[in-house]
Amino acid sequence: MKQIGDYLYTINFTSQIVSIWKIREISGDHYICENKRTDKIREFSKDDPSIFDTEEAAEEYADYL
Repeated sequence: MKQIGDYLYTINFTSQIVSIWKIREISGDHYICENKRTDKIREFSKDDPSIFDTEEAAEEYADYL
């Protein structure tokens, strides 16, 4: 289970770019995260299929696409 301060890794399925997000808040079944590179804030559902636990897993999946 993810906690505040943990990181999420997401894939943009169109561009196959992996983004790194730091969890700032957990609200019900959503993570409110800050992008590590751009400081952008975004909310993710905990069951979002674009979320990965490690950067390596996200990159591996992006390579598969």
